[in-house]
Amino acid sequence: MPVPYKWEKEERFTLGYYFRSLMELLVRPGQFFEDLPAGGLIGKSSGYLFFSALFYGAASLTLVQTKYILMAGIFFLNALLMPVITAWIAFMVMILLAGKEVKFHRLFSVFAFSSGTTLFIAWIPMSIWIAEPWKWVLIYYGMVRGCGIKRVPAF
Repeated sequence: MPVPYKWEKEERFTLGYYFRSLMELLVRPGQFFEDLPAGGLIGKSSGYLFFSALFYGAASLTLVQTKYILMAGIFFLNALLMPVITAWIAFMVMILLAGKEVKFHRLFSVFAFSSGTTLFIAWIPMSIWIAEPWKWVLIYYGMVRGCGIKRVPAF
């Protein structure tokens, strides 16, 4: 089944790109990661993650009773920085243990798109039982289909 849009046609992050990517990740995550450009999409994946983190920070405020600005900043930074940190750790582990040649940009794109997708339900109480496993399944798809890592090492 062909992808409804081409990566090369879009030069910058837009809201339309965000929603098309979100739908593609929900419907066909394996195909989405397979179609990533070889170098990854550092700008677009960063924009995707930023917009998702912004939504997560704002939506999480519905559960906060005090110190709204502080808590919004904490929620936003946590949602924005954790995928960066985990992508960096995964990159280091892959280099040290597996010796796999995967560019950081591509691996970061996998983590950013996966985390950004699950942030839409992550702010709901008790949704961690769905959102966190779903994020790791998306990361697994991204590592296998997008980075070319074999199934067992990706797991």
